[in-house]
Amino acid sequence: MENLLLLVGAVLFAGVVFQRLPEEGMRFIWWLFVMAGVVYFVAAVIQGAGALGRFSAFGGGPNVFVRVLSLGAIAALALGVQRGRNRWVLLLAPILAIGALLSGSRGGFVAIGIVVLVALVPIVRRLRWKATIALVAVMVLGAWTFARLLGDAQLQLMYVRFIERPLTAGDFSMRDVLADSALRLFASHPLAGAGVGAVADSLSFRGEGYYAHNLVLATAAEGGMVGLTLLIGAVGGLVAAALRRRPLPSDVLFCLLGAAYVFVASLFSGDYYDSRFGWALLLFAALLSARGATTTEKQRELG
Repeated sequence: MENLLLLVGAVLFAGVVFQRLPEEGMRFIWWLFVMAGVVYFVAAVIQGAGALGRFSAFGGGPNVFVRVLSLGAIAALALGVQRGRNRWVLLLAPILAIGALLSGSRGGFVAIGIVVLVALVPIVRRLRWKATIALVAVMVLGAWTFARLLGDAQLQLMYVRFIERPLTAGDFSMRDVLADSALRLFASHPLAGAGVGAVADSLSFRGEGYYAHNLVLATAAEGGMVGLTLLIGAVGGLVAAALRRRPLPSDVLFCLLGAAYVFVASLFSGDYYDSRFGWALLLFAALLSARGATTTEKQRELG
C-alpha cells in the first residue's frame, strides 16, 4: 500500500507541476533527466565496480542505475533532435547508454534494446543520417575505450552475466521462481487477486525483500482481472490521449519512448513505485498532446 500511495502521489505531483510550467517546460525536464544520468555515471565511475562487476551509484543498486542512465540517454536524444545550440548533447546519449550496459542489468539492457528497435525509424528521421552515423561511431569508440579501461577481468564478469549464466546455466536471478509464484496466486484468485503484498507474503520463506519483479504479474496476482483491467485501461487511455496529435511532436514521441522503456524494464525488475517515471512520462505525453491540440484549435478560430 505504501508503494501504491507513493506512486499515485508522485505522479499526481509531477502532473500538477508540469501543468504550471511554460510551454518550453518539457525541455527543462529533459535537462533534469540528462543531468541526473551524468551525475550517476560519474559517481559510478568514481566508486568503481561492485563485487560482481556491476556498476551502480548512491546505493540505489544496478537496476535503479540502469533506469537513470537509460532515461538520461533518451532525454539527450529528445534535446538533440531539436535544432539549435543543444545538438552537442547528442554525444551524451551513447555514453550514457554504455554506462547503462555497465550496470549489468539484463532486464534494463533488453528494455532499451526493444525500445531502440521499435523507434529506430522515427528517431533516425528526426536525427538525420549524418547525426545517426556520428552517434553510432561515438558508441563504438566509447565501447572500445571502456573495454580497454575495464580490463579483461571485468569484461569476463560481464560476459558471464549477460551470456553464460542465462544461456548456459539457465540463471535468471530467480525471476522464473517469482513469476511462478505470482501466476499461482493469480490462478487461485483470478477475479480480485490475493491482495496487496500477497506475492511478498508467499515468498517470505526466502527472506525479506522478495516480490514479483514484474509489474503485470504483480498486478495480476494481487489485483486479479480487476487490477489488470485498471492497468491496461490506464496505460491505453494515456497512450491514446498522447497519440491524438499527428504528426507526432518530438517531445511526445520521446515521452512515449521513455515510458515504454520503464514499462518494459518493469517486466524484469522493480515494484509498483519503481514504475513512477513511466507513469509520469505517459502523463506528460498526454498533457503535451492536449496542450498542442488546444493551441491548434485556437489558431483555427483566429484564422
